[in-house]
Amino acid sequence: MPFSGAETRTARDSGLFAALFEHALDGVLIANDDRKYVDANPAACDLIGRPRDQILGHGIEEFFDLEQDEPVPEAWDAFQREGAQFGTCRVRRPDGIVRYAGFRARANFLPGLHLSILRDITDKIETRNALDAKNRELEAANLQLARSNAELMHFAYAVGHDLKAPLRSVASFAQLLSKRLDGADGEIQEFVTYIVDGVRRMNTFLEDMLAYSQAAHHADTVRRIAADVVLQWAVMNLRSAIDQAVAEVTHDPLPEIMADQGHMAQLFQNLIGNALKYRSAAPPRIHVSATPGEGEWTFSVQDNGIGIAPDQHERIFGLFKRLHGPDVPGTGLGLALCKRIVENHGGRIWVESAVDRGSKFCFTIPA
Repeated sequence: MPFSGAETRTARDSGLFAALFEHALDGVLIANDDRKYVDANPAACDLIGRPRDQILGHGIEEFFDLEQDEPVPEAWDAFQREGAQFGTCRVRRPDGIVRYAGFRARANFLPGLHLSILRDITDKIETRNALDAKNRELEAANLQLARSNAELMHFAYAVGHDLKAPLRSVASFAQLLSKRLDGADGEIQEFVTYIVDGVRRMNTFLEDMLAYSQAAHHADTVRRIAADVVLQWAVMNLRSAIDQAVAEVTHDPLPEIMADQGHMAQLFQNLIGNALKYRSAAPPRIHVSATPGEGEWTFSVQDNGIGIAPDQHERIFGLFKRLHGPDVPGTGLGLALCKRIVENHGGRIWVESAVDRGSKFCFTIPA
């Protein structure tokens, strides 16, 4: 039966309080020191799914479960000590409908009486739970994708590695055959030349594929390196091509960075190699610089080559994407490898270029 004695009379003496109590959109509950409810407003009754006479005189734990699974008696003792409490609870309704409420409670707002205000947050909780479920599905899908990518990279590496030995044999015997046929029919010599050139191209492709598959693995080899030293290694590897093109490679002072030394050398080598490959009629002039930014360094490799049309700026970083056909040597993996190296270091890469205006390849490395 409803409590209408001294416990509630004091709290209901004020007409203003009574009006607010009855018409509040949030649920309002008043409990005594025994954790029994002595009053409930209509909004609280709607939330709990019971009329007032089925709430008054009953304990808190009969209607609510704390979302953090803390037993109500222990939570009540802490509430009494601290004087206030807030959190989320699940509502036990007789119709079986699950509702959630966010609550704020104040101890002894009147002597021996404790006030709780509850707001229905079921929609928010269900949305959060749905997002959590989607996130779990996404994490599982990402994990599966990562495994598939790892297996694919392992397969590519294994195939590339295993093909190199027979390819070397084909190249060796093709060269021997060319020597044996020296002076033979010109058409036969042409066929042998095609074989040797095809083997060379295939070997270049396998080398690039192996480099691309290995670029994902650098976590154990990241250390502080001097970027200018790494650049010099790349220039040394390209010395023959640089001299042949009568090119000039210059650089500003470059910083020390945390990176994989071999991969950074490969990155510089590919970008400078592209500048040599796609040069204009003028002698190639290539300049490397770095500028500090918000938590990162921005490197640039600028040339005076033939340039790249703006509508191709994104496309060129894709796998096997080539702009100039078979007349220009290459596998279409060079810039894709650059992109993978930079992204594995936590950076990004892009190009600023226009046809006949040269190209400026930029990439960032976290400081």
